[in-house]
Order: sequence, then C-alpha cells, then structure tokens
Amino acid sequence: MKISNINTLIHEQVLLEMQTAKNQQRKYFNFLHRLANGDIRNVRVASGSITLDGREMLLSTVQDVTTEKLLEVLRRKDEERMREAMVVFNASSQGIMTTDDKGEIISINPAFSAITGYAADEVIGHNSSKLSSSRHDDAFYQAMWSSLNTDHHWKGEIWNRRKSGEVYPQDVSISAV
Repeated sequence: MKISNINTLIHEQVLLEMQTAKNQQRKYFNFLHRLANGDIRNVRVASGSITLDGREMLLSTVQDVTTEKLLEVLRRKDEERMREAMVVFNASSQGIMTTDDKGEIISINPAFSAITGYAADEVIGHNSSKLSSSRHDDAFYQAMWSSLNTDHHWKGEIWNRRKSGEVYPQDVSISAV
C-alpha cells in the first residue's frame, strides 16, 4: 500500500503539517489515518531515515492520539467556560463569596468588596463568620445549616457587619456545591 491509501489528508495539507512541525521544531507530524475498517483516527507519526540492505528507507512509528485530541478539545471548552464564568463572577452586581465546607472564604468578587468594605486579602482564608453581626442565635444558624445539608440551598435575610462596623440586612442565597 501507499501512504496515500491510509493518510486522508491531501498533499497540500501534508505539506502544511510538515511545515508546522518544522516551525514548532518537533519531530512528529499530526495526520488523519484511515483504518482498514474505514474509521478515521488522529495519529502522531514520527519518521526517520534508515538504511536497510543498502537501501535508504523511511521508518515511521504511528501512535493513535484520537482520545488525546478529544481530551484536548474538551479541556479547551472547559477553559472557555471557566473564563466565561469568571467574567460573570467579576461583573455581577451581587456580592459573591465562595467558601469551603468549613466556611473558610476562598474567593470574593468586586461587588462583595463594594458591599462589605473588605478587600480580598482581608477575608480570604478567614471564616465567613467574620461578617457576623451577632444578631442571630444558634437556632437560626442550625436551621440554616440543616437546610444546606438537606436541600443544598438556603435563602433568607441575614444581618451582617461591614468592615466599618455598620450592621446591615442582606438578602442571601446560599448554595452548597
């Protein structure tokens, strides 16, 4: 067989991939190969010349990287979603903070700082109880945590304290993820 029976790329695409490999200074090429059953696979081909019985020949190793390519596509999509989520997080007019399961603050958005007066470095790593106004009793927090543990969500009003010491009411929605 000739390589053109296996490699599905047209000659110009092969040359383009070879030029790309040269520009990136890599010793392999990325091609689409057709299997005997007709399936198409992404493959990585590494080639080098050898001499066999006095004849100069090309020895190539072919590795199926179809799954690797798929994972790369999925990784790029996940990164794009993460960038979009960060844009929403940072642009929201609602104050947002994320905590771990012990209530330690992991991140805040700019609206949180505008509302509370706390900069990120003043609250990240601290427990969210830092904002507590002491207006709620233990039963209030037990009911809130019970709802979070059961329904993974709680919504209601909490009186919190700004950095300035001012106590203020907040309409809060908490989701456990």
